Amino acid sequence: MPKKVKIFVLTSALMIRLASAKPQKNRDGVVSTVIAYSTVIVDPTISESVTPDSSISVATSSEGTISGASVTTTSASSIESTAISGVETADVGTTTTVSAIKADKTSAPLAGNEVKTGCEQLWANVPSEDWLFATLCSWSTADASWPLISFDYAWEFKDPKDLPAVNVSTYDDDLKIRDPLMMSYDGVKGNGNSNANDAWWGGAFRNALLSSASLSMVDTTGKFKNNDDDNFREWAGYHALVNLLGMYPVREDSSQLNKVIWEMWLDKSSFSPMIILSKTANLECLKDGDRYFSITKSDKDSAKVTLWDPTSGGSSGYFQVDSEDLREDTLWLFHLDWPRYEPTPRKIKSVN
Repeated sequence: MPKKVKIFVLTSALMIRLASAKPQKNRDGVVSTVIAYSTVIVDPTISESVTPDSSISVATSSEGTISGASVTTTSASSIESTAISGVETADVGTTTTVSAIKADKTSAPLAGNEVKTGCEQLWANVPSEDWLFATLCSWSTADASWPLISFDYAWEFKDPKDLPAVNVSTYDDDLKIRDPLMMSYDGVKGNGNSNANDAWWGGAFRNALLSSASLSMVDTTGKFKNNDDDNFREWAGYHALVNLLGMYPVREDSSQLNKVIWEMWLDKSSFSPMIILSKTANLECLKDGDRYFSITKSDKDSAKVTLWDPTSGGSSGYFQVDSEDLREDTLWLFHLDWPRYEPTPRKIKSVN
């Protein structure tokens, strides 16, 4: 069982700053004037810094904030991918070295200056978390304002273009909304964001989910499960949709879908979250197997499907493949049981 510790885990890169939505005294009876830190069940080894298995080196300032980082990773892009007009596409099957944008501030826009979420703001710099960021991208694609309903302002911080902290709400495995957790910019800027200076909502969701060992996606040590845990990876996309959207999705075997049904679902990808997990071998159009991708657009006339690769991240994650080839390469298709859901706006809204 994980130990109870104060969420003050200081690493060589940065400090976790999860907090409750209401003011609380700490064990010494002191109330913070900005953020009241809470005590939660979490393993002390969890940190919001970059992790060794992502091959990232981090430089820190004297204050302990990230001043720079770099990562070496293998792109999971498609072979036979087609360039998209106006969009920088990922290189095909190459090993690329990506340097993270410096993020040494203490606050930043939650979702860009327009306060709208987008796939270009996300990056699965830990490749095994591709399922999470594929889901976030598809959620944003369906409606750029939709993910914002899970955020509320924290304390007196009311400017979505300059937030040092925000309250994040997620759902448990029974679709019950969990108590909001306050995520600090300092704590989440190291993971999940293509440029944390411009947007950090992806990192905020990531760490909010990691904060609870009661979720099916989190193991007893407070880390995301891997495929050795009850074949978790094949269900990771399902759990992400449950815990982020609070809705039960459908997991479909693409080999059981005929061309008409397959295209019907693809056609809904521009307004309803939809992700895939690729097969492990014998692929037609995808170079790397066992990867999660977001389906962001489908064009029946050209029979092309636009995907987004979380491990490439940002705007370079987009690429196109043939619809039928993609069906052959897909192990599981994840989608909602109905095509659209109208979000209820909360405090943080996009700018028209």
